[in-house]
Order: sequence, then C-alpha cells, then structure tokens
Amino acid sequence: MASTKNLIITDNKLDDNVVEYFIFSAEKNGAPALNKSFLNDVFAFLSSQCQISEYIWQAEPFNLQILPAKGDKPQCLYGRTYFGDNVDDEWYIVYLLFEITRKFKHLIARVTDDDGEFLLIESADHLPNWLEPETAENKVFIYNGKVHILPQKLPTTMSSSTTTSSSSVPLHGVNIKQALSYIIDSNNDDDDNEDTISSLASTLASDNMQNDITNKIQGYPEKISSTFHHTTCYIPVILAAILDIHPTIVSSLVRAFYERDALDLKFCVTFKHFQPGTRVMKRVKLTRCLYAQLTQQDFQADIRSGYQHHHRHHHHHRPEQKVINSKFKAYDLGSKLAHGAEILCRNEESLKITTLGNSSDGDDIHEKFDSDESWLKFLKKLEDSGYFRDELKDSKRYRELYESSKSFFVNSILPTMMNIRESASQQHPQQQQQNSHFNNDADTSKGTNDNDKDINNKDININNNNSSSSCVTSNSVNKNAGKIMLTLLKSTVVDVEAMKKESENIPSSDG
Repeated sequence: MASTKNLIITDNKLDDNVVEYFIFSAEKNGAPALNKSFLNDVFAFLSSQCQISEYIWQAEPFNLQILPAKGDKPQCLYGRTYFGDNVDDEWYIVYLLFEITRKFKHLIARVTDDDGEFLLIESADHLPNWLEPETAENKVFIYNGKVHILPQKLPTTMSSSTTTSSSSVPLHGVNIKQALSYIIDSNNDDDDNEDTISSLASTLASDNMQNDITNKIQGYPEKISSTFHHTTCYIPVILAAILDIHPTIVSSLVRAFYERDALDLKFCVTFKHFQPGTRVMKRVKLTRCLYAQLTQQDFQADIRSGYQHHHRHHHHHRPEQKVINSKFKAYDLGSKLAHGAEILCRNEESLKITTLGNSSDGDDIHEKFDSDESWLKFLKKLEDSGYFRDELKDSKRYRELYESSKSFFVNSILPTMMNIRESASQQHPQQQQQNSHFNNDADTSKGTNDNDKDINNKDININNNNSSSSCVTSNSVNKNAGKIMLTLLKSTVVDVEAMKKESENIPSSDG
C-alpha cells in the first residue's frame, strides 16, 4: 500500500489507463463532514445499491481517501484506479460518481483520465463552440447526478454568496474553489438568493451532452452481469471452494498469472498450497477481459509441478484428422488459475507481509475483523441498508455476500483508515496508544472533531510518473489478495466428496 504521507496532488498528466476522481462538499449548512464515518456511509450505499462489492475489477478497485484542504484546493475525497485493459471499469466508476452525487446532494465530483476531461470526448459532437481542451481544466463536474460545465467566462467576484460584476475572467483563470462556488450558486434553490441565481449562467450541460454520458452508464448496476463470462476450469478442490465464497478474487489470480516473471514461476515448480492431486471441474466467473487475458497466452507448466495438460488435439486414423480435446481448455485455464493462486500466496509468505497494520504474528486477517470496531460499524451499515437481502446467516448466498464485503473492506476502505491512522500518529504521537488496530473513530461525545482526527495538514503528493506505484492502492490489491488467499486456505472447510459429485454434472467444455 502506498503511503499518503507528505503527498501532493500534482497537475502532471496521468499515466495510461488510470482514472482519477475527486469528490468535494458543496459546504451547505448542515452538510456532513468528509470524515471516516461519512466514508463508511458512502461505501455502504455503493455496496447495497450499486453492487460494488460484487464487481470484479480488472486491476485496482474504486477507492477513496480523505485529502485535507491545501491552498486553493478544498478538502475532498480522492481516488485513483488503474483499470488496465478493461475500460468498463472506468465507466463503472463514472456511474458510481453519478450515483454518489445523486444520493448525497451536497457532493460535487470531478473525474479525469490520461486523456483529460474524457466526459467531453464522449460528447464531442455536442460541445459548445467555445469549449476547447486547453480551457477545459476545472470546468467539468458531476452534481446531483448530472454533468455540469462552467460557462466561458465567470464573474470576477466569486464566493459562496456570489455577486456578479460587469467584468469577467476567462475560464482557465478559475480555481477549484471558484468553480465549486459558481456551481453551487447557479443551482441554488434558495428563494432568498433568486436575484443572484437569475444573473448567473446555468452550468447544467445540454440534454444532448447528458444523453451521451448517460448512454455510456445506462443499465448499471444490472448490466454488470453482462460483463461476466462463465467458463469451466479443472482446478484444485480447495481453490474451487475459495472461489465459491470469494468469487471476485479471481481477478487477482488472473493478474498474478498474467504478470508472472521467472521468480514467480520458481514457486510453481513444486506447489505448496494448490497441489494438482485432487482437482474438480468448476464453473468460474470471470469478466470478458480477464477471460481473454487467461486464454491468449500459451502456457506449459513445469513437468515437475504435476500440471501437465491434456493434449490439445486427438489424432484419428490419419495425422491430418484432428479434433480439439474437449478437456484441454478446462485443464489449461485451471492450471493458469492455480499458478496465479500459488504465486499470490507464496509471494505473500516470502515478503512476510503483516496482516493488519504493523502486526507480524500472522493472525487471520478475517478473525481480526470479527472483533474490530471499524469493521463492525461498516457491517452494521450494510445490514441497515439491506445489503444482505434478507438472506439467512447460514445460507451460502449470505456467506458469499459477507466474504465479498470483507474483501471490499480490505481493498477499498482499510487502506484509507490505515493511512489516516499513520498520518494522525505522526502529527499526534501521544495519541498513538489510544488507537486500536485501524480504528480512529473515537467517541465524539468527548468534544473531539472527527474531521480533525481523520486528516492532518501535511501536504499530500501523488506521483504520476508510474501507474503501478502512483495509485493510492498501489500493490495493496495484490498484497491483500495474498493475505485473503492465505486466510481462506486456513479457514475454508472443504467437503471433497460433495464437490466431486457436483463436478460430475459440470461439462468439461463451455459448449
């Protein structure tokens, strides 16, 4: 996990296939503070209404952390995601931002990628004539579930109670605070401010532009299922059991295999965790992109591993007569997933990565959650929002949802809380012993401001020079996946005979 200490958001161009997003508060009276408690509210909403905990990410998940105000940049929630080869992840994030601003009316979002204001690119045929890429920065926002664009020129006097002036400034001279202020004032429904509103140009983008963007995100969250591809894989029974209760971890298995190097393959000469001895046919859920990555690489396992493939072809009486072995693909894909799983676990063990914070005792990461206050608070929000859909706690579907929410907590929420703790500890070292695990949500009845504890005033810098190292969740996804895999290896109870019986009814090919 990349540390957020002494980080500053730069204006450098983002790396390829990286999307960056900011969520600002409109700072209306009574608006909730952007603190950890509010972050939990946001993630609980996304889990229950937008199916985010069931979404299979290509590389890195949607994530948010709290950035303090700095100069002309107000406090905000910030995230950055490397989506790799799957642009669907980028548009799903846009959908999430639309839904967040629709649900939480005081929030204004902004999203860019390596192409800049890509929402404008999607609506290029309907842009105002004056709008050009070089004048687009800080002018495109998402507010109340709609696209908003600042006008060509703004009044020189900008504040939360904007007063107009006969003079104006060009768009490129507007900072974030000015932009937010203008959007708020031009869309304020306060009757006492009617004169100001009527004199401000509307920021709401045209219907054609709204439709262009809406068409890209229309159908979510239901259409998430259309991005999936189910295929038959011949995999170790323990891996089949893990994928039953934690299906979204499959992306980490594919990525570990797809990005393997010679050192990784040394772990796979002799398998420690996913031996080929007891394997079963298993229907595995992937995204179309992950499936393509898994199938496009020719791969032959080390003969010492025990993962020898069935031959690709059966030969008939004459050499030129060949038919595809129906089991080859299941064996091939299963071998690749098993290699990815072994690489994840062995790398985790070799690096001796701690499970939570600075713990090095190798305790079960999920066992720590069961008694941690922050996890229990988030779990309660999920229950209250209907995330578990009235499933009985002993049901298979409940366990799937429960494990998915834990994985989501690890990948998208836990890094934020650990960064908050690390920053708070550096600024207030005397409070360090008062914090338990990653819980900084101390009792507010003592008069301490949650917002003050969640951030410090250190500069925050995010280096844009390397996509794999600059992302907020850099490496945390794979590291956490390794932790989760090792945890599930210890905790998963496998009914081998039942899985073998189930396997008998699964065809060896997708056809």
